[in-house]
Amino acid sequence: MEYPEFVDKKKIDILLDEESDLRYYIKVPLQYKEAVSPRSVLVILKNPSKAKVNHKDGLYESDSTLNRVISYFFEKKYTEVVMVNLFARYFTHSDKLNDYVDDPDAIIGQKNDVYIKGFVESGEFERIIVAWGGYPKNSNEKMRKLYKKRIGEMEKLINKKDTYYVEKMVEERFPKHGMVWSLKAPMKKYESQFI
Repeated sequence: MEYPEFVDKKKIDILLDEESDLRYYIKVPLQYKEAVSPRSVLVILKNPSKAKVNHKDGLYESDSTLNRVISYFFEKKYTEVVMVNLFARYFTHSDKLNDYVDDPDAIIGQKNDVYIKGFVESGEFERIIVAWGGYPKNSNEKMRKLYKKRIGEMEKLINKKDTYYVEKMVEERFPKHGMVWSLKAPMKKYESQFI
């Protein structure tokens, strides 16, 4: 899938661990025809899907979640969207997370929280948006417990910063997933659910 034309592809910054099939973050710069003030937003999703970048090889592959999220913030005149995830492991379909319920480190990523904490504490983001959505598909009880535990860990990392969700909460008070946001939906203040 292509990135939208308002993305400055050559300036995308991405941190991949291709050996372990992990993406720790992707920073997507948005460009406008008119001058706009610099504004950055940090978005925390469930897990990466397909989006990859390799400047050396000219590889610029996006996915539907990333395109939806950056389109939402393009409408709101943000100039940079940084996306991280509860789980850094690449899976197009979240039900694959269930295969690793007994080895959480393999899906969370050993350095994931280090990078997320660095972003949260940097002070460079106007807002932090939580957008991980409901349980991974076909979750068993063990996966549901891990998912709630992981959200609690993330809420501790965020530490009551200026945190929002988009549109509405879904099953069991999870913030709506970025892939299904309405582009005109409002942002609302997020209150911790699991700590």
